[in-house]
Amino acid sequence: MGVDIPTQAALFGQGVLLGALLGLVYDVMRAARRATGCRWLAFLLDLAFWIGTTWTLFLFALVRGDGRIQVFYLVALALGGGGYLLTLSRLTMPVFLGMFRLLGRLWRLFTTPIRAAGRGAKKFSEKRKKHFQNWLAWYKINVLYNSAGDRGKERADHEGKTGGIGH
Repeated sequence: MGVDIPTQAALFGQGVLLGALLGLVYDVMRAARRATGCRWLAFLLDLAFWIGTTWTLFLFALVRGDGRIQVFYLVALALGGGGYLLTLSRLTMPVFLGMFRLLGRLWRLFTTPIRAAGRGAKKFSEKRKKHFQNWLAWYKINVLYNSAGDRGKERADHEGKTGGIGH
């Protein structure tokens, strides 16, 4: 079995291009992390990137390399990704950051009414809790204690005659 140099060179070139593409994807995810500042989002994006990179390497080896993972695939991916991150990343990263910041501003603009309604509902809920406690006290005084029928009427009559609360 002979070594086909042109085929291996083509695979190496495709691996370099795939590495550069993965570098571009990494830049997009890095810009999203920097624009949002969420730690959990950074974790999820990193996890998704490495799972996707592993899956991409597996598919590349399966489809292009006849199912054999060879060391030069990893070298090609590393050269492509590293080359992209050292050269083109300096040009694309500010564009991606600006894009995500603009998307963040648009998101805040469109969700402002929803967030304002949520704050109003929270304040209403807090005040409602206080009022509910007052209504509960009113209910206990007026309904439970006065539901004894005649006893409630007698108390009301006694209060009216004496000018005060009967003891």
